[in-house]
Amino acid sequence: MSLRLLMTADTVGGVWIYALSLCAALSKASITVKLVALGSPSEQQCDAANRLENVELHVRPVRLEWMQDAWPDLDELEGELLELGRDCDLVHLNHLVHGHLNWGRPVICAVHSCVLSWFEAVRGHSAPAEWDVYRRRVGRSLRAADHVIAPSQWMLQRAGNLYGPLHRRSVIANGSAAPPGDPEAPREGILAAGRVWDDAKNLAPLAEMGPRLSAALSIVGPRRTPGGLQPKHRAEAGDLPQQILCARMRRTRIFAAPALYEPFGLGVLEAARSGCALVLGDIATLREIWQGAAVFVDPRRPADLERALEHLLHHRRERVRLAQTAHQRAAGYTLERMGQCYVALYRRCVTTAMAQAS
Repeated sequence: MSLRLLMTADTVGGVWIYALSLCAALSKASITVKLVALGSPSEQQCDAANRLENVELHVRPVRLEWMQDAWPDLDELEGELLELGRDCDLVHLNHLVHGHLNWGRPVICAVHSCVLSWFEAVRGHSAPAEWDVYRRRVGRSLRAADHVIAPSQWMLQRAGNLYGPLHRRSVIANGSAAPPGDPEAPREGILAAGRVWDDAKNLAPLAEMGPRLSAALSIVGPRRTPGGLQPKHRAEAGDLPQQILCARMRRTRIFAAPALYEPFGLGVLEAARSGCALVLGDIATLREIWQGAAVFVDPRRPADLERALEHLLHHRRERVRLAQTAHQRAAGYTLERMGQCYVALYRRCVTTAMAQAS
């Protein structure tokens, strides 16, 4: 069954990598994609999308629902999205609003993260009243969707608790095609990667301990917020191209991700495929995916993180064993498996809609 899909994706963080990877996997199933890039994609991002033969790229420079003063942009976008979706068989939204529109075709919403769960995990309390409009509009969108997807069981449960009841929902874990590395190959240093400006990544304590560590520490990732603000600490480099970042991972001993909030952790998966040992924040999602294949530390206790890093730096046998275990675990999170799960869901949704219409 060949299908035509409308897909949205913002250009900040891992969702863009996920979307392009999924589009590439869908080409094998004769699925063509109208990909709507929400925000301001770089020239490199546009080039990567345009290289995919089954993708037709549309750029809409709007603010996302988690950004300040976004609602006028998103309201204006409604008509454009409906027009783009007129000749499509189904809609896959990777942002959290617009699921309630009168699409006339099945709608899948993917919850990669959300503001309300971010506040709970990072700030330790519910989102303040200024986010009430967000709460209502995201809830309306997700409740109207034919199917809600999340990349982890924890994220799916939080979405249901915060915005439910949701009609149909399931977990489809992210996949990666990052070139595999050899955990036993010569390696050096510690690497962390992510949005440096996002408190959820919890990179500031790691940066502060960098000069004390007995191996070189590199922190890479976008330094400026979408609004242009700089973090208190600086990353070594900006947003590296994925191929270059993965090449660095294949030369790195330890990948550190002391996150306070991480609905899946695509960077962690790429590091595990690359052969790094993992030191991760002890949070539910990372335990869900990497239990038994990583060292877990309390992300709010920097001293615990520093001890864990030093221990692995000085115990090669244990470090290699952990890296091998993570490498084996990562082998189950492939793009092929992710693509097959989405293709099955798409076809099921379209078949159900056709049966209901007849």
